[in-house]
Amino acid sequence: MDDLDAVPWFPPAQREHDIEDEYLVGHVRDVTRGALALADSLAATRDADVDRDLVVAAALVHDVSKLYEFDGHAETPIGDLLGHPYYGVHAVATAGLPAAYAHVVLSHTDRTPVDPAFLEAEIVKRADEAAAAAIRAEAVDDLRDV
Repeated sequence: MDDLDAVPWFPPAQREHDIEDEYLVGHVRDVTRGALALADSLAATRDADVDRDLVVAAALVHDVSKLYEFDGHAETPIGDLLGHPYYGVHAVATAGLPAAYAHVVLSHTDRTPVDPAFLEAEIVKRADEAAAAAIRAEAVDDLRDV
C-alpha cells in the first residue's frame, strides 16, 4: 500500500450511489470517535463497564480487510471471493491480535451471521453503521432507499 489515505471507503456502495471522495481513513476515524463517544456515554449514564482500549483498537481494525479487498476502486480476488470481513479476521489473527478483535471484525457487519457477543463489539458495530449512514446520507434524500 503506497498511500493509505487513497484507500476508498467502500467502492461497491460508492459506485452504486455515485459517492466520490470518501476514504477508508476518514471512515475509520469516524467509527473510532463515534464508538468512544458511545462507550463514554454508556459508562457515564449506565455505569457500564466498557473496555475503552478494546473499543479503540477494535474500531481501528474493524475494516482492515479493505486494504486487501480493493486496488483503487477495483475489487481484488480477496474482495470478490472472500469478502468483507472474513479476510479481516485472517489479517487480525496474523497480526497476533486477541480473538476479541477478530470477533469485532467478524460481527461489525450484517454481511456475516455473527452477532456481537459483548458490549464493545456492539458499540463498534453501531458506530460503523452510523458512520456509513452519514456517508450515504450525503448521496440520498432518504436512507431507506439504500
